[in-house]
Amino acid sequence: MPITCEHILIDNDTRWLIQKACGDAPEVKLAPMDKGASGAKVWLAQFPLNKNQSSQYCVFKIHSYSKIQREHKNIQEVTTVLQKKSDDFQIYGPSKANKGLLRYQSFGSDFKAKSLREFLQTCKSIAIVEKTIKKLYQQRLSEWHPISSKPCIKKLKMKDAAHGWLTTMDLNAAAKEIGKESLEQSLKEWYLTNLVDMKKEIETIKNMEETFNFGTVHGDLHTQNVLRDNNGRLQLIDYAWASREKWKAVDFLMMECSLKFAVTPSNARLADLILLDASLDKSYGTPSKKYYKQLENLLYGHELAKVARAVHIVREEAIKRKAVNDIMQYKKGLILLTAGLANVRQVLNRVYLFHSLAYQLRFLKIVDGYSIKQR
Repeated sequence: MPITCEHILIDNDTRWLIQKACGDAPEVKLAPMDKGASGAKVWLAQFPLNKNQSSQYCVFKIHSYSKIQREHKNIQEVTTVLQKKSDDFQIYGPSKANKGLLRYQSFGSDFKAKSLREFLQTCKSIAIVEKTIKKLYQQRLSEWHPISSKPCIKKLKMKDAAHGWLTTMDLNAAAKEIGKESLEQSLKEWYLTNLVDMKKEIETIKNMEETFNFGTVHGDLHTQNVLRDNNGRLQLIDYAWASREKWKAVDFLMMECSLKFAVTPSNARLADLILLDASLDKSYGTPSKKYYKQLENLLYGHELAKVARAVHIVREEAIKRKAVNDIMQYKKGLILLTAGLANVRQVLNRVYLFHSLAYQLRFLKIVDGYSIKQR
């Protein structure tokens, strides 16, 4: 008998995979999860084990079978860091349409969660936002990025350390999609720059040679791949890019980009979003409340101040956990990752992304060595 999926219309292929993952239970409760640009379908799921007992909450991820297999392989390789058994993650498929399902188990019987992105957009308290981001790095990711670890140090060019971020980068194509003429005019007005100059500057950064700290990373740590329940518990999902040997900075840079381009209000004024970037550099390493007060006075100011505080903590944790050598290496990595995300159509505020990229490039120009000069 086909499984009943409460209130959700799904094709027979997906229904077959879900039925296998539920052990042929007669019905399943599914809650669609906030998800990024990969094209995967992700649900929070619970189903009856018998007449009197339901399963613990788990996450179902459905994608092409080859991508599900790759993610499962990555999970097995980083199992010791996850502090879980590899059988906590089960794979089903392939279906007739060559899809697969990865089941993340053991989220508890009361794990009614939303994505970190959804939580941050609705949370009113900056103090709770601070606590959540600190908990993510200081507790949930402490085994991934321990303060006392001795990372593997490699001397590489920036483009090699950031390999994988830049494979789809095409600033011209992205600019055309969002309106190249008006974008060029705005970049000129704000930063006296253009796409040609920006691409040249990015190429210069790509070819800089530095030492990098490599180790275990989640690899795709953005606000839609972290779940938070009503009790403040955090869980990670989507290990498709997990690795034991990548530049440690990726788990901090990706989070900053997600906070700025996916969590900030999509209808916030561009001038206010640009001020968010500037306030972060003015406040780094100094008492920051006065800079966040500037944001609070703006339209959507409280939302921007929440993001600014969260990004501030991410940067502090990146330095503390030796993911980068210093803030300037962080900035260079941020430029490359931001440029690499320009072609992502879903979720991200790409107009802001381009202006943030221009801001970061200008920031490097006005830095004397590794000491930060204010404009």
